[in-house]
This record gives sequence, C-alpha cells and structure tokens, in this order.
Amino acid sequence: MYAMVATGLALMFGVVRLINFAHGEFFMLGAYAFWFAFAVLGLPYALAVLVAAGAMAVFGVVYQRTIIRAILDRSWHVQLVATLATSIVMTNLAIVVFGTQAKEVPTRLSSTILQVGELRIAWHRLLVLGASLVIFAALHWFVRRTKIGKAMRAMSQNREACVVVGVDVQRVALATFALSGLLAGGAAALVTPLFNIFPDMGALLTLKAFAAVIVGGFGYVQGAIVASFISSLARRAFSAGETTNPPSVRSAVVVGLLPLTSCAVSLARLNWLEYTSPRGMPSFLKASPTFLATARPSSLNRRCAETLSRWNGSVSAWLALVAPCRSTIT
Repeated sequence: MYAMVATGLALMFGVVRLINFAHGEFFMLGAYAFWFAFAVLGLPYALAVLVAAGAMAVFGVVYQRTIIRAILDRSWHVQLVATLATSIVMTNLAIVVFGTQAKEVPTRLSSTILQVGELRIAWHRLLVLGASLVIFAALHWFVRRTKIGKAMRAMSQNREACVVVGVDVQRVALATFALSGLLAGGAAALVTPLFNIFPDMGALLTLKAFAAVIVGGFGYVQGAIVASFISSLARRAFSAGETTNPPSVRSAVVVGLLPLTSCAVSLARLNWLEYTSPRGMPSFLKASPTFLATARPSSLNRRCAETLSRWNGSVSAWLALVAPCRSTIT
C-alpha cells in the first residue's frame, strides 16, 4: 500500500516537479469507489478493483486539468497551499457525502487464514503482495518500453529540452497524474478489505508516503518502493506485541529507522549518482540529497559529500515526522 502510494507521489515530483499533498486523498477516494462498486453495486471483486482504479485515473486527469495546470508554473508556496487546500476540501466533502462512520468491505479471502506452523496470515495479504509485484513489474515495463513512458523519463531529466524537441509536456503531465491516480486507486481497492474506510485516512498516508519519497529520493521510484517496503516490514515486526508495543510507539520506532534506511539507499547509489539541487525549491528540500542526477561522481570526496547530504535530508524527514508522533506518544 505505502509503496504504491509513494510511487505515485515520486512520479508526480519526478516528471511534473510538484509535490501533491492531496495524494493521500486519491487513496481515500479510491477506497470509497471500491466500496461503492463492491458493496453497493454488488460487482465481483476483480471488476470492482478495476472500476476503482479506472475511476481514480479519470479523477487524476480531472485534477490535473482543473487544479494542477493553474498552479504548475507558480512558486512552490502557491503549489503547497493549493494542494493542501485541495486535501482539506476533499476530506470534508467525503465527510458530507459518506459520513464519519467507518465502512468495512470484507471479502472471503480477507477472513480466510493460512497457517504454516506458528505463522498465520490472511490469504488476502498474499493476494496484495502478489498483485503489487505484478503492478510494479508492469510499471517498470511501461516506463521503459512505451513511448509515453520514455517521454516521462525524458521530462524528469530535462523539461526544457523536451519542449525544444517537441515533446507535448502537458500530455505527459496528464498521463503522469492519470498513472498516479491509477496506482492510488488500485492500492486502495487491494487493501480496503483489510482495513476500515474513513474520510481522513489519507492524511497520515500522505505523510508516510512523503517520508518514503524523501528517504528513497524525490523522483527516484525504485528508492521510494524500497523505503516503503522497509518501513512497512519494520512496522509489522513491531506490531507483533499489541500490548507491549502500542501504535504510537511502533510509529515512533519506524520513524526512527528512516535515517538508517536513507543511509542504506545512499550507499547503494554512491557509485553512479551525484548531488544536484534544482532552483526554486524550499530550503529544507534543498538540504536534502534527494535531487540526484545520473552522472558518475568524479572522486571519493563527491561520494562522501553525497553520504553526508543524504544524512542531512533523512534527518529533515525524521524531524518532520517526529512532531505528530510525539503528540500521540504523550
């Protein structure tokens, strides 16, 4: 779940150079779309998943046409306020339309348990894992092999050059938001049978996905996926004892592991990346080592600077997450 949401967030920044703080609400709306298709319309599970993913892809297109296009060339301050305001509006609209009562969409697989020795796991979790691997493989093929995928990669490297050679950047941006919405809707439909649906479920998810993108690297999809999986595994490991490890402590421990994950990702990329920083971004992001270009470092000093910069950025992400966790711990 975290990996698919973080992937969409990383795609948005990598291609469009915009941080969408309303991305968690894409997941929330996808969950409600799946609930409506499965529980209200009575569609089969597989068809309801496709309906939810397709609905969010269409919503991504509408979102890009109505809101993002108007703020894309504005400063990051305007983009921050606009996306945060959109997040608040969508959350409150969901409260008005669907109410505050949590909704459940159980399936047969979500209530069927597989037991191997001392290990107990719902079959639906295995379905989510397998589907996620298939989706990431398809995404890799799409970005590497298709024409629009290659245009997205080119645009993430140099938007101005794409304009010069005739690439339709608006079409590429539109496809990026459609793909991000598709991923968010698919993730919501896959995991909704395991969790409750409520209007403000997207806020915390945006925060966790944003942290994974920071750790893995802004615009670096593979890094966001790895960071999301490590964070999820750590959280599951600390959730083994519900009484000894309450949710607030588990969240704090996972947040504390972010700098270590960040350093691991950095060390894995030292041989072929160097640090760059785009213009016009806020200072706390400029300090982050997540703006990386595919050029080889020229010396060991460059690699050391990359490591120190990665730690600086991971500490920024850690501090950004400690404040909300501290209020729940106390």
